[in-house]
Amino acid sequence: MIMVVVGRVIHREHLPRLRVAAVAAAAIGVISAIVLAGGISPATIAVALGYPIYFEFRARFQVNTPGHSRSSSRHSSRSPSSLPPCNPGPLTIGLVSAAALLLYLRASELLPFGLFGLLTYVEPVLLAVVSITILGESLTPVDLLTYEPIAVALCRLGIENATARRFPVAPPG
Repeated sequence: MIMVVVGRVIHREHLPRLRVAAVAAAAIGVISAIVLAGGISPATIAVALGYPIYFEFRARFQVNTPGHSRSSSRHSSRSPSSLPPCNPGPLTIGLVSAAALLLYLRASELLPFGLFGLLTYVEPVLLAVVSITILGESLTPVDLLTYEPIAVALCRLGIENATARRFPVAPPG
């Protein structure tokens, strides 16, 4: 939510009607989570304030995605056959995590600040869906107060995107 505010106030980003509705729905979910938790933890405050500052610095100083401007390959004097055998599980998880982080950073460069901030809600909703469908978890009515408005917000963003592709409109100004 803070990134949406930064995008609107600092970057003067226009929020189409469906995005305003998405922000409102997400705000309901966030406020529900804060009320149900009894407040905001210092860690949450650090992330909420730190992410916009971090991405603002990246944009202002035109910092490329890590590894984008330099080679990430390292050469070793040891041959692959002389390396000890390893479990590929942690390596695979590390590579997938690194790829996800690089894509996340690239998205921060390509998307408007506010939209990028709203899209960060995709991960917790996907985790909830996976926990329900694959792990057999269930959402309590209290969980629904948080996840349902955020899922509605993401659906509104999807509708906005689909509508914009079918009926492109020139930006105001």
